[in-house]
Parts: sequence; structure tokens; C-alpha cells
Amino acid sequence: ANKRDRSSTHSASGLASFELDMWGRLSNATKANAQTAEAAREYSRHTQNLIRNAVIQQYWSIRQLDALGEVIAKQIEARRQQLTISEQKLAFGVTSELDVQQAKADLASLERSRISTKTSREGYQQSLAILVGIPDLTLSAGTGIAEPLMAPTMGLPSLLLQQRPDIKQAENQLQAAGFDVAVARAALFPSIGLSAQGGGRSASLSSLTGAGSSFWTLGYTLDLPLFDGGLRLSQIDQAKAAQREVAALYQKTILTAFADVNQALIETEGWNKQTPWMQDELSAAQKAMDFALRKYAVGTVDYSTVLDTQKSLLDAEKTSVEIRYGKLISQANLYYALGF
Repeated sequence: ANKRDRSSTHSASGLASFELDMWGRLSNATKANAQTAEAAREYSRHTQNLIRNAVIQQYWSIRQLDALGEVIAKQIEARRQQLTISEQKLAFGVTSELDVQQAKADLASLERSRISTKTSREGYQQSLAILVGIPDLTLSAGTGIAEPLMAPTMGLPSLLLQQRPDIKQAENQLQAAGFDVAVARAALFPSIGLSAQGGGRSASLSSLTGAGSSFWTLGYTLDLPLFDGGLRLSQIDQAKAAQREVAALYQKTILTAFADVNQALIETEGWNKQTPWMQDELSAAQKAMDFALRKYAVGTVDYSTVLDTQKSLLDAEKTSVEIRYGKLISQANLYYALGF
């Protein structure tokens, strides 16, 4: 009898353990937990990419201000020389006090701009110090203007965006919720070429907002006991709502990815298109400045003409710095948008 009891107990225990997972509860839960953990890892990688891109932007902003500081310093030196010339001409009675005062005001304005630029640089440096975790970070002023990096080739397939950690995170969450990720990709991920016109303007992206109830079906089956007071029915409703939320998040993540790439491509293309015109503007402004100074030295133009050409040259030099560093920042944004 004791032997039969032990045998029955053993059999019942085995049957009970089998029944516990006969509908895949434990295995599905294990898979879901694994996908949730993987989603957390991808979220961590996404955060790291975000911080890295912020560091790059802060760094290039500092170097842009360094380059701008060099432009202002060069202009200040030129203005001092011109003030000296104006004062000498006033001493000989060949110019008026007005020219001297205009030269002084212009010089004071540039000195103020130099202080403002230095203050902005200190602010960016402090932000960078916080990002990299070095409170006493000090960057010496950079010399020269960095050349832009080579941008990724345009026309890349949109599926390249699947490497973005936020999209991988969303896919892991989909899979944890019971969705077939391959089906989700086929239904929602548009296959288009990435270009400055592709991201936000392509008609292919309409599939992202048009894929509605036909796709969002339950990815797993729940067993229903006969008498539970409607508990399991409410749980099914909750499960469906949770799945729709996860699916909507995936859809939103894809839209965000395409919007990021599109914006970065538009900015990069814009800076590139401005470059040749900027070179022409800078060359012409420098020639006009040289011409005005020669004319002022012999007394054929007044100082207001010199002042106008000086401001035009300064504006051109500032814009040149902005464009060249704008390229670097927009390219950093593009690499981030692509998930690198």
C-alpha cells in the first residue's frame, strides 16, 4: 500500500508539473522575460547613443565658438589699425571727429562680441563637462576650422534603420507581447530609399499610419476556465489593450526614426548647397574690404563706407564658420539617426 501511495504521489506530481506548462505558460513567460531584458539592453544602448551625440554636438559647438572667436579677434586687430589711421588723419585735419568716434564704437562693439562669445563657450564647456562626468573639464581653444566628415551615401535602404537601438527595443517589446516581429516589419516598415525627400514626404510612409486593425491581432492564446466571474475575460481585454499599446509604440518609433533621418538629411543637404555661394560671398566681401580701405587711405571715400564693408566681411566670415560647423553637427545627427 505504501508503495502504491508513493507511486501515485509521484505520478500526480509529474502530471501536475506537466499541466502547469501544457499551454506554454512557463516557456512563453520565459521567452517574454528574455525579450523584455533584451529590450532593456537596447534602451541602454539607445541612451548611450543619445548621450554620445549630445557630447559630439557640444564639442563641435565649442569649436565653432573658438573659430568665431578667431574671426572676431582678427577683426578687432584690423579695427585697431583703422582707428589709428583715423586718429592720425584727424591730427592732420584730413578727416573729422565723426570718423574717429565711429571707429571707436565699432571697435567697442567687437570687444563686446568677443566677451559674449567667450561666455557662450564657457557655458557649452560646462554642459560638456556634465555630460562626460568631468566637473573640472577644460578645453584649450582650437585652432583652425575642422573639415566636415564624409557623409553616408544617400539612397541607402530604409531597412538600415532596423539597427537603431530604439527600434530594436520596440521589436523586443513586440515579441515579448506575443507578436511575430517578421510580420510586424513586413506590415509596418516601408521599403524606400533614404534621401532628403524620402523620410517625411514619401507616400510610402502612409503605410505606417494606415496599417490599423487588420494587423493588431492577438499574438497568443489564453485558456478560459468556465467559472471565474469574468476575471479571465477582463484579463483578455487588458492583454489586447497592452498589445495595442506596444504595437502603437512600435509604429511611433518607426515614424520617429524616419523623421530623424529626414531632418538630418535636409539639414546636411542645405549646408552643402550653401557652401559654394558662401565661398563666393566671402571672396567678394574681402575684395570689397580691400578696395574700401585703399580708397579711404587716399581720401576718396568716407569712413561710413569702410564701416559698411567691414560689417559685410564680418557677417560673411561668421556665416562661413556657421556653415562649416553646421555640416559637422548635422552629419553627427545623421549618424545618430541611422543608429550608428
